Amino acid sequence: MARSSLIRLIDLSRERDECFRIDAPGQAVAVDRFDAAAGETIALVPADRVSLVTVELPSMSPARLQQALRWAVEEHIAGDPAQQHVVPVRRLGDQRLQCMVVSRDDMRQWLDRLEHLPSRMLPDAACLPWVSGQVTLAASNDAVLARWGETDFDRIDADMLDVVLPELSAHGELIWLG
Repeated sequence: MARSSLIRLIDLSRERDECFRIDAPGQAVAVDRFDAAAGETIALVPADRVSLVTVELPSMSPARLQQALRWAVEEHIAGDPAQQHVVPVRRLGDQRLQCMVVSRDDMRQWLDRLEHLPSRMLPDAACLPWVSGQVTLAASNDAVLARWGETDFDRIDADMLDVVLPELSAHGELIWLG
């Protein structure tokens, strides 16, 4: 199924809600009205509240996978696995499974702030452009979003940037957006 060219992007970290239409690859035009039936709603969530973990879990039916996921990530998280929402992202070449993990409390709070259920929820920093050998940075209120790999990203408190920059620069050239 093709994705809609009409998109409503809700940034829950910055309290921004923007609608646009994609006319062609790389061309987005702002629109005044959003038709939920004709468009796609995407919610951006704070990347520092989301973890990406890789687990050893064989292929199985979707129902069994959903039951097994929370317990498969147990050794990778600090909290109670029963209180985590786990979403499979992709299988790696070695058949390990990458998963996004977020607390059920965070998920509930985000969903309570939305008037409609979004089609997707994405970590805000994971949406930054990225090129191998570069670290992309962008301001976001009192934080800095950073992405330095295909699946390496974070939201960093602006007061901690001086401490984190030397470590980030080891991943490549720093590129500041904005």
